[in-house]
Amino acid sequence: MISPLLESCGENCGYAAAFVACLAYGSFCVPMKGEAARSVDVDPLVFQSYKTFLCLISALALVYLTGMELSFTPWGIASGFFWVPAGVLHICAVRTAGLAISQGTSSSVVVLVSFTWGIFVFLESVHSVHIACMAILLICCGICGMSFFSSHGKLRAPLVHKSKKDGTGRGDKVVINTDKTVPHEREQLMKPVKNEITKKHTQASTVSKKTDDVPKKKLRRASSSDCFAASGDEENLHVMEIEPSNRNTAASGTQMIIVSLSRFVERNYNVHVTPAQIGLACAATGGVWGGCVMVPLHFAGESTKGLGYTFSFAVGSSLVNVLCWVARYFYHYMRSGKNIHAAYQALPSFHWRKMMLSGCLSGLLWSLGNMGSILSVTYLGVGVGVGITQSAMLVSGLWGIFYFKEIVDVGAIRGWIMSAMLTISGIVILSSQHVTQKEVQAFHKG
Repeated sequence: MISPLLESCGENCGYAAAFVACLAYGSFCVPMKGEAARSVDVDPLVFQSYKTFLCLISALALVYLTGMELSFTPWGIASGFFWVPAGVLHICAVRTAGLAISQGTSSSVVVLVSFTWGIFVFLESVHSVHIACMAILLICCGICGMSFFSSHGKLRAPLVHKSKKDGTGRGDKVVINTDKTVPHEREQLMKPVKNEITKKHTQASTVSKKTDDVPKKKLRRASSSDCFAASGDEENLHVMEIEPSNRNTAASGTQMIIVSLSRFVERNYNVHVTPAQIGLACAATGGVWGGCVMVPLHFAGESTKGLGYTFSFAVGSSLVNVLCWVARYFYHYMRSGKNIHAAYQALPSFHWRKMMLSGCLSGLLWSLGNMGSILSVTYLGVGVGVGITQSAMLVSGLWGIFYFKEIVDVGAIRGWIMSAMLTISGIVILSSQHVTQKEVQAFHKG
């Protein structure tokens, strides 16, 4: 049941919640760019698990502090089914294509998808559908503009490139591009991948000498993720061998997965796709999936709407997250010839010491934004509520300008400000098109 403090709250609470959601959503990716997150290449499902765990903890804390009655709806599982995969894809995008361009792409798609659900499927009331569509167009154009100027000059060079054969018969090397057009942060982000590949090659000869009597077809934990080995050996795409390493010390994850996927596509389908392009595809796909996160809220009962839906969402997301880990373990279990220990070793590391603080902080910020988003959708509808909250690109852009110093060019800053003004104009117009409950009641009485 919704807290008594919010039962008498109207559209103003919806707008206030949307504002809080913008601040939180625009800031939850900041820990991803911290030194701890950059020192290890965290697997996307690991980072998502941190977020899901804090989402559950914050929901339980909310229930305890507000005195709400525990009420659960299966629609929370449906929301989790949309959110967890979308969150994993968003992490992949941020870690490979960059925060600004990924946030801009994802937010634009989320706005379009949620607006389509709210206005054209659920037929939510607005004063004018045409003006509301124009407002959404302004928001999307503004978000794309901020994304463009935030990432100005950062995606000119590929994330990685391949050099000639290394002479070991293992195929092409993955070389980190050190061109000056690639920002220092991108090079730092890719260090774990380079270190992992170097470590894998240097250990290969030692391992082969110690395993003469061991069958060759074993599951090899080449990294802390279950990605294909980046050695270029096509046999590794089907049979992986295990290396005697501590599962908590390997350093690879998102970048290794995306780089390996890029090379797999090029090698098997002769299609050149850069890791940054795959990251953008992840952002767009995650946006489509993420735009449906609040759709199940429309079908939830009155007792589980508003903040009451937070608990159902958290429990549902936790269940989906656990199922993802079970499916991942089962995948390794089958590939390793039903070897329980090898399947466990193939699972990625959580990097507890380095990622606990940043992972939990990111999850806490996202949970705060999620609560604000739920309230805004409850009072303003899916079309208007989600459209406003996804303008968090304003906040993330300010982080990039003033804290991370990502934008130093005066022209780019001016372009970003103009795009921000365009987004704000769209928000104001979209807000003015929302039909209040009083207007609906007056219409029915008339």
